[in-house]
Amino acid sequence: QVQLSSADSESVRGGGVSGPDIIMKSKDEEKIKKQNEERQKMIGKDPLGIRPEHFDLNNVQGRALEMLADAIHDLADEMDDFEPDEAAMESARRKKKKKDRYAYAVDQLISLGSQKNA
Repeated sequence: QVQLSSADSESVRGGGVSGPDIIMKSKDEEKIKKQNEERQKMIGKDPLGIRPEHFDLNNVQGRALEMLADAIHDLADEMDDFEPDEAAMESARRKKKKKDRYAYAVDQLISLGSQKNA
């Protein structure tokens, strides 16, 4: 027969956990609970300090799709409001035409130069 020490026999009778083990487990649970609370506080705050104190990252994460849709809608409105100035468009067309003429002239000179050298 195997004899158990008094501490072992108490742990067997008490469900496998002795007094000091219970204290240790409760301290670990308190520590884990405190860490989770701190983690939740950090998630709620803006870690980079970009936003004011009332900024809540949990709120932003919960409303991300709604906020994205609002941003897209705002951009679409801005694009609708943007009408290019006709004078600026005409000026850009003239500059492009002038640039194309110069490019054509340069190509012609290069072509004539290579024919002359050949």
